[in-house]
Amino acid sequence: MPYYRLGLLFASWGWFLQPNGLIIAGIFLIAALFERQVKFPYEIAVDPAGIVINTFPKKHIHWAAIQNLMIKDDYITIDFKNNSLIQKQINEPVSEATTLEFNSFCKEQIQANTQ
Repeated sequence: MPYYRLGLLFASWGWFLQPNGLIIAGIFLIAALFERQVKFPYEIAVDPAGIVINTFPKKHIHWAAIQNLMIKDDYITIDFKNNSLIQKQINEPVSEATTLEFNSFCKEQIQANTQ
């Protein structure tokens, strides 16, 4: 994946040197600073502390907000208590043993945090 950070910085500097170009220079500078994080791949991390969805900005979800979380048919499904739903296809096939272990871990965490 190509990154244009250096080009955006040069464009920002060029606009900074122009009269009345401060606003556009600022826009290019902000684009250069946030480009890498915006292009980061969509990932979901699950651990005993909660769930982190790696997007821009990062979303931290506590287990208390989750009604159900499971893997089925190579899809991960997050069902929230407020009737929201996130469903994402997993890039690589997951073995049956890993699926059972993950689903039981999630069920334990949800039960532990609802009491």
